[in-house]
Amino acid sequence: MTTITLNPSGNDPITRFLFSLKGKKLSILYLLLSALPLVAFLLTIVDGNFINNAMDANMVHDYGNIVLYLFGFPVTVLVTVWYSQKLPLALSNLRENKVVVISDEEWNSFINKSNSIYSNQLISIIPYLITLSITLYLVMVYIHPTEDCWYSLKVDGKIYWAALAMVPVYFLTFLSFLLSISLIIKTYIVLKKLFDNYRIDVQVLHPDNCGGLSSLGALSRTLNLWIFFIGLIAATNIYMNIKLFGNTLSSMFQILIMAGYIISAYIVFFMPLHATYKSMKNAKFDTLQRINKYFINVDKKIKDDIDNLNKLDDQDVESIESINKLYDIALKMPVYPYDLKTVSSFIGSIFVPVLLFLLELVLKSLI
Repeated sequence: MTTITLNPSGNDPITRFLFSLKGKKLSILYLLLSALPLVAFLLTIVDGNFINNAMDANMVHDYGNIVLYLFGFPVTVLVTVWYSQKLPLALSNLRENKVVVISDEEWNSFINKSNSIYSNQLISIIPYLITLSITLYLVMVYIHPTEDCWYSLKVDGKIYWAALAMVPVYFLTFLSFLLSISLIIKTYIVLKKLFDNYRIDVQVLHPDNCGGLSSLGALSRTLNLWIFFIGLIAATNIYMNIKLFGNTLSSMFQILIMAGYIISAYIVFFMPLHATYKSMKNAKFDTLQRINKYFINVDKKIKDDIDNLNKLDDQDVESIESINKLYDIALKMPVYPYDLKTVSSFIGSIFVPVLLFLLELVLKSLI
């Protein structure tokens, strides 16, 4: 029987193109995406706003927008492509490791249903609609800005070229963010169906120390770079809002930016792994119970021998030692997503951005 391939790109021509890129082509795409905002930034020279101290925000001092559009945008695309390309292999590993006990026919059926989820038109069109709404909102705001900035579309009847060049950058940047989140949500739905509808044999004693699910943990950790980078962007934008526009760090807007970042990072990092929680927890509990029952039988036999002054059976003693080793292995198996390694990885990703925010907040309160 021919095995059907998982297709995370769905029917969307943009994601289908992006997710197919590898190696040099992906590197070229990254450079091209970085060039889009760079062109807009350089056009501020034509507008006379590259260095213009009379403005509330000129180009050279607007670090928040520089890191967001010049780095955050292409990094988001890059990480999303990596994630999508590793996803089919991660799911295949579950089947090859016999974690998912499934026939060829059932597997093809599951992949077909999964591909239909990734191709769902309603879910797929939502990122475009939201992105379009955000872009139109930004255009309306920047046509009548409250501050004089290099990205203001119209100031005193003058239109800035850099501001016009930024309009497609806004659209592509927020589209990349929303497409990545959409991919994560779809992947969670797919994993949830896999773990709920088929027999799962989490192998607690598997040498990967993750019950045979290490591929999913590695897949989730692919997002660490993105989470860390977006956090730095959020912290930088908060700082620049304070420095350039006089906003206070404790204002609701600044707090919402950081809270929104933490919540989004949590959803992106942990959501797919939540699908495995119940199976891993039950498997670990069942294995520990089996080891415990085996221990009780051997322990009873040894106690009877001691009570009757019989010679201890060497095999029973060796069994106790083996039981202790098995128990230690089973006890160390993580239960995704709330195991030490996964949580530590997540905390490490958000630590610097959140620490910068909290440190600044504390220092402001002491002044």
